[in-house]
Amino acid sequence: MGETTFRKFGESSYSVAYYAFSMKPVCKVIQTSEEMDMARSIRMEVFVKGQDVPISIEMDEYDEIATHVICQYGDKFIGTGRLVQHGNQVKLGRVAVLEESRGLGAGQAIMLKLIEEAKKLGDVQIWGNAQVWALEFYENLGFVAAGEEFLEAGIVHVRMNYIGN
Repeated sequence: MGETTFRKFGESSYSVAYYAFSMKPVCKVIQTSEEMDMARSIRMEVFVKGQDVPISIEMDEYDEIATHVICQYGDKFIGTGRLVQHGNQVKLGRVAVLEESRGLGAGQAIMLKLIEEAKKLGDVQIWGNAQVWALEFYENLGFVAAGEEFLEAGIVHVRMNYIGN
């Protein structure tokens, strides 16, 4: 399972599970109903179970018109996000990474894929509502805070506009 043997000069051989060092999360636009089911399952775990967001708010009417992405690490789906276009505005949101998979770079990979897909829509303003604990994450991706903090689903958020890096 991704294991190889290395030999240092003058020493015995040793094994290293090298795949853990080279694997990166891979994100793609959702194409199948199975992938969409996995995205919904991730959102249920992260937002409904993990943050007590009511299911009626989490699964909304925009799911039908949104472009959804899913993130995979190895053979496991670990994260998701979506974008919704309203004229020349594109809102990124519902970015979720399973708790046990955080720290692998999936959140960044999801956001970069969403930004890439949004840019394909032409001259649009890209934005999202970030939970305040994640402001630095968004800033590192090229977003700036715009406006006052507000409650969404009982969680403090702030609007973040994308200005690029």
